[in-house]
Amino acid sequence: MKRLYPLGTLLIGLIIGFLVFGRTAESAHDHDPSDPELVWTCSMHPSIRQNEPGSCPLCGMDLVPASASSDSDPSVLTMTDAAVRLADIRTVPAERSAVERMIPLPGRIAIPESGLTRVVALVSGRVDAENVGYEGRTVNAGEVLVRIWSPEILTAWQELRTDGLHADAVAERLRYWGVDEAQIRRIRESGEPVRLVDLPSPATGVVVRREVRPGDLIEPGMALYEIADLSRVWVEFDAIEQDLRGIRTGAAVRFSTPTLPGRAFRAQVVFIDPIVDAASRTVRVRAETANPDGLLKPDMRVSGEISAPRTTATLIPTSAVLWTGPRSLVYVRLPGEEPRFERREVTLGDRAGDRISVLNGLVPGERVVANGAFTVDAEFQLSGKPGMLDQVGPLHSHREVTDASHVTLLIPGYLSVKEALVRSDAVAAASAADGLLARLRSEPLRDAAWNRLREALMGHVAGWNRVDIEVQRTRFKLVTDLMADAIPQGSIRSELYVQFCPMAFGNTGARWLSDKPLIENPYLPQTMLACGEVVGKL
Repeated sequence: MKRLYPLGTLLIGLIIGFLVFGRTAESAHDHDPSDPELVWTCSMHPSIRQNEPGSCPLCGMDLVPASASSDSDPSVLTMTDAAVRLADIRTVPAERSAVERMIPLPGRIAIPESGLTRVVALVSGRVDAENVGYEGRTVNAGEVLVRIWSPEILTAWQELRTDGLHADAVAERLRYWGVDEAQIRRIRESGEPVRLVDLPSPATGVVVRREVRPGDLIEPGMALYEIADLSRVWVEFDAIEQDLRGIRTGAAVRFSTPTLPGRAFRAQVVFIDPIVDAASRTVRVRAETANPDGLLKPDMRVSGEISAPRTTATLIPTSAVLWTGPRSLVYVRLPGEEPRFERREVTLGDRAGDRISVLNGLVPGERVVANGAFTVDAEFQLSGKPGMLDQVGPLHSHREVTDASHVTLLIPGYLSVKEALVRSDAVAAASAADGLLARLRSEPLRDAAWNRLREALMGHVAGWNRVDIEVQRTRFKLVTDLMADAIPQGSIRSELYVQFCPMAFGNTGARWLSDKPLIENPYLPQTMLACGEVVGKL
């Protein structure tokens, strides 16, 4: 019995060896390296194509045989069931359903104009005493703000010593100067000359502006104080112009502030600015709310959201979309048992959480690749078919070309932004963006294409000092897409490389421009600095 153990072990080993090495040999036979017609490529960088196996010069991965497809249609690819399972490619149907979208609204607390009282001098003189002391102090209506020494008060005292209609006119003049009835009575009854008069507060609130000090000379019309009633405040939000159709006067806004974590507030929209800010491409939306406890203070930053009106749309997961500048692509699994995928350009609408609406290019029920869209795109490229970066047929109509000399002036500022993002320096990136914005503002209006490009770029580079570096990178991608698509190929005298990383933004990929072929990824510098390849020159 003991002799059978080695024999059984040997037999099992022979079986395993046959399964492993037999299949390996079969695989090697299928992809004979000596086959002159076989092309080897990198699964991460499909532009690398060699006639022999080896390593990718960009990322070091082993090259694999380029797959071939029997489909004659360049927009359709057939894959095997095993390849679909191995790549974990999953599809979901496009669904027609109601969209509930929350519109984010950054903003700040502001003082209502109706709650702001300005105290001005109505009589000339000198400040004898001032009781406020500092801005931010709370004062009550009737509380003395300042005591004024005035020769005009002395003249009024002398005139009040007489009786009749003349005295009544003097009393009316004193009332115009802000002197209350108690002081008028005291002036009338005083046997000693009166030169001082108290100026009381006309309202209860917080002193937000103080312009006088003891000893100052004042003249009628001079501003002395501003007093704000903060029992109600404005909340001024900045809404991007694309979100305006979802905002209505009277709508409720929920907002919070990092100053008061865990507290939620509500306000009501009372005004929507009819003018769009040309620099930031935003519109001011004003809401009003009660502030009985005084917790909300002027200029306090807040984050709000408003529920847009419900609409019905065709929805797909955002993970299904490959954004490529002016185009958006999805891969649709065609009906049938065999896995066949079609490359489809779509027009996108509003985003609702982790889903996005499709306005054109899909019909409800069609199945889109929700997981593994980039893998399918790579298979398209490995098969020699157009991928996400290839523009074919009518897609060229989406590109609007302007005079390259206009855009060339923006390249130094653009490259400064890129270098700051490579260093993950948000402050330097914001400073470079401000420089690029200044350059854009200094450039005059020219042809229609340049005017539209200039306006769009200004909207994307404004306000970088108010956002974190990941938002900066998202805006940088939008700037890149605009500039790369606006410059005709071969129109730049100095070499400008178009580089692409397929791993950026959750494997959706992103381009950037560089003045050198060396890959320095501005989107993933801390984890994948060398991820990317040169996909073109301008």
